[in-house]
Amino acid sequence: MPATPADRFGQRLHISPNTLLIVTAAAIGLGAALANYAFYWLIQGAHRLFFHLIAADVLGAVTPRGQHFQLSEGRAWLIALLPGLGVVLLYFLARVFPGEVYGYGMPRFLERVNLKDARLPARNIVIKMLSAAITVGSGGSVGKEGPVVQIGGTMGSVASGLLGMSTERTRLLVASGAAAAIAAAFDAPIAGVLFAIEIILIGAFELQVFTMLIVAAASSVALTRGLLNVPSVFGEVPVLDFPAGWQLMLYLGLGVLLGLAAWLYNTLFHRIGRLWKALPLNQHLKPFLGASLVGLLGVFVFGVFGDGAEWIARLFAAGSDDLPAILDEMWVPGDMGGHYLLMGLGLVALALFKMLATATTLGSGGAGGVFGPALFIGAALGTAFGLAMMSLFPGAVQDFRPFTLVGMCAFLSASTHAPLTSIFLMFEVTNRADSVLPVLFASVLGTALSHKLNRESIDTLELAERRVDMHLGKEERILVITPVAEVMRTRVERVNIKEPLRQLVARVLDSRHTHFPLVDDEGHLRGIIGLSDIRSVLAQPEALDFLIALDVAATDVVFVQTDDNLRTAMSKLNFRGFSEIPVVDADGKLAGMLAQIDVINAYNKKILQAKL
Repeated sequence: MPATPADRFGQRLHISPNTLLIVTAAAIGLGAALANYAFYWLIQGAHRLFFHLIAADVLGAVTPRGQHFQLSEGRAWLIALLPGLGVVLLYFLARVFPGEVYGYGMPRFLERVNLKDARLPARNIVIKMLSAAITVGSGGSVGKEGPVVQIGGTMGSVASGLLGMSTERTRLLVASGAAAAIAAAFDAPIAGVLFAIEIILIGAFELQVFTMLIVAAASSVALTRGLLNVPSVFGEVPVLDFPAGWQLMLYLGLGVLLGLAAWLYNTLFHRIGRLWKALPLNQHLKPFLGASLVGLLGVFVFGVFGDGAEWIARLFAAGSDDLPAILDEMWVPGDMGGHYLLMGLGLVALALFKMLATATTLGSGGAGGVFGPALFIGAALGTAFGLAMMSLFPGAVQDFRPFTLVGMCAFLSASTHAPLTSIFLMFEVTNRADSVLPVLFASVLGTALSHKLNRESIDTLELAERRVDMHLGKEERILVITPVAEVMRTRVERVNIKEPLRQLVARVLDSRHTHFPLVDDEGHLRGIIGLSDIRSVLAQPEALDFLIALDVAATDVVFVQTDDNLRTAMSKLNFRGFSEIPVVDADGKLAGMLAQIDVINAYNKKILQAKL
């Protein structure tokens, strides 16, 4: 086997292949931190363009209030134009990169990493940065964490390609890039590692994998903290008093609420997405129409714009007296004063509107992720629950913000089915050990309930509907990612349907093969002849002179196509106990033969490559 660039590079540095992997993971972590830095400033630039320059200075639809905006009286309706203007820019980007800009990309990313070759083109970095920055900056209801994960993952794939590494190692480096990206975005290295394990690698865990992820996440956070100074998604989280004793039981109730809400969110997201796909409209018109609907909703519910990070930070910083003013800016109509239950109902309604806005933005073709909106929805529902508990237990519960923070993390857990990520995210955000029990109760119960109602998460539901199973072990995944065309034998003994039987018998007696595919003059598969078929006519030698191959062939043929995977092929081989079956191309022409021994040898070779 010729030496790969990775082999030569490792020899030059006098390090082992495993050490080279870890060094590469550290470099990817640094690259992901720089990408997160660039992405952050791109989003800030887009936000200034759309909200400061266009919405405030040109249209007069919003009025700056400190670092925030509020709708202007009389001209607020003009804010509806903003998301549509963003889609106009997306249109030009989509013309340059057709088929790679619109829509929610995480399911395709997961499929490519886990069930295909994990090779991602370098242009993904530019596409995801620009498309998500435009969508978030113009008010689209999407998150930036999903795109930054794909940017980090692409860096891992590109590094692996430069070093000529195997598919399995490419997959690990993609996960390392994703871990580093989340770690940099949230200033939370452990949460980044667990995110990569639970979501990117679908729960797969090995010690070597864990080491690579830790190194990538740590190097990313070190650079972000030391030199880049990019603020965390949440801003400054205040010191909060987390409950103990019987008050912890309240978080079980919050977990039930969030589990049901996550199921609703996931269901709405995919059903609305299916509706948009079914609309007989031009692919460029759908995103514009969806953005316009979100813009109209934003005229009445200003809080649905963007990823919601600003509102989350303001909720953390608010006291009970500040909350009515914040809610009034986001949406809640009328003067609710200190009526906790009424404000809570307003927040529940706001969370529902955010679900609809996110599903509409991404379902119609907007670019971005669901991570940010999920955090906002969880924060809104957690705040609503906290206000309800303050109303019911005024002496015992005096601050809604612990529920805000727990709700944010637990809803993320329930919608993505990633409880460990959410629990450690809570710990790293607060740096408080007493925050773990509340989020543990809410996350585990919420995730269990959401999983009970639907086995698939928001990222895997679309794949499950396409019958793509993401919950495969490493061994079965190797069969799934290997196409039949890579393993089949192309040099086969073909038999024409018109070949005289006596001539065919002479060929068979001189051949080492046991099965012979039957083709017509154009090469289309018409049947198959086995030794048992030949043996049955040898008892009547007089028939050999007037029969042709088609007369004795089995025409009800079990076959596979060149783009099928080895798992499909093995299921067909085992179903009737065949030792080999024909392979056809997309036009039905014979392309080769596939034997069980070929599949076994290919599988063993892939297993060996994965360990090297």
